[in-house]
Amino acid sequence: MRTEMKIVLPLWKMASAFCFVLVLSLVRGVSYADEVGLALEPPLAALAVAFVSDTCVRERVSKRSEVWKLYSLEKKKRAVFQRMAVQEIFLLLLAVSGYGMFFMFQQPAAVYDTKPAVTAFFFYLLAIAVTLVFWGMLSLLLSCVCKSQWAAIGGGMVLWITVNSVAGDACLGKWNPFSYTFREIGAGTGGGETLSWLCGKMLCILLCGAMAVEFPAVWERRMEKESVLTEKR
Repeated sequence: MRTEMKIVLPLWKMASAFCFVLVLSLVRGVSYADEVGLALEPPLAALAVAFVSDTCVRERVSKRSEVWKLYSLEKKKRAVFQRMAVQEIFLLLLAVSGYGMFFMFQQPAAVYDTKPAVTAFFFYLLAIAVTLVFWGMLSLLLSCVCKSQWAAIGGGMVLWITVNSVAGDACLGKWNPFSYTFREIGAGTGGGETLSWLCGKMLCILLCGAMAVEFPAVWERRMEKESVLTEKR
């Protein structure tokens, strides 16, 4: 695990992600604490797409492809999932830090409704964890299918733009991957927000499960094709 961490979390990559969240917390204005999650979720989803996109092609970038070829197929699959887990943990810690940065730099007012601040943070943590895993898994699968991190970023951003829009919200409603962002704050009983946005997150969890199940088969087909091309050469 420590080796995989060194491969997928170089210093420049972590520093770039941290600077992205830092700048976001400085320039993205919020007035209320409930708006912090809305300000962070879409940008962090886009960051997850870009951050995870090179997981399957890291050996080409770091010029370790010859060593990678010596791994068994099962070892390659395990290494990829370990890299995915390491990156998702880092992104989640970054999301928690970003939440704190907004309060540090902008000091937003109390939440609209009557729920405690700790409850608002718990909802944010739940939503952002699902969001990061969903967009990360999507980027991982696309990079494996397309054999290109740029194709994965492009495909992920096309979906991101589609669902993170007024049209996407109107079409998908509570089933939108960004249902937490588009939730109606202060619309529930007694002024509290409704929890219908959980439907979108449950759908994301199901899709993540489907992608995780499908990924090993896609990866195996890719390895077989690369082996055939290598033999022909």
